[in-house]
Amino acid sequence: MCGSWRLAALARAGPPQPLPIVQDPQPSGCLLWRCFSAPRHLPPTLEQQRVRLLALAKLQLNDTDAMHEVLLAETFRAYCGRAPERFGKHWEALGFQGADPAMDLRGAGVLGLLHLLQLRLHNPRNAELLLALSRDPVQVRGAGGRAQRVARKARS
Repeated sequence: MCGSWRLAALARAGPPQPLPIVQDPQPSGCLLWRCFSAPRHLPPTLEQQRVRLLALAKLQLNDTDAMHEVLLAETFRAYCGRAPERFGKHWEALGFQGADPAMDLRGAGVLGLLHLLQLRLHNPRNAELLLALSRDPVQVRGAGGRAQRVARKARS
């Protein structure tokens, strides 16, 4: 359940920017395309939802869109308990790779940010477990170790 302060923040943000137009890729005979493309006969309401989700995934974070700023701030507040600055190293505490979370969300768009917020609001236990796992030294060292081995092998 959204708190009244969240609803007020979203109301102050104003109307969101329009979603991008999404078109399905042309069939190429590729197995992946056949597995992940839309079914041929989808009920109209499900088709509308599918298109909206794809559009949200293509919608990049925009610093001039107040709704995007609210989503970023609310996501950080939900996990860390305080309001963030838009840029800074504090985003790394949430698992982002750098000072600008928009850079990590390029592939997932606004949908990725909504997933993070949804997870925290509706399944806080799993959100905490996943965040703790992302901070685990074995996980961090393991990824870095593989990258270092690949880099050494490439140099030799």
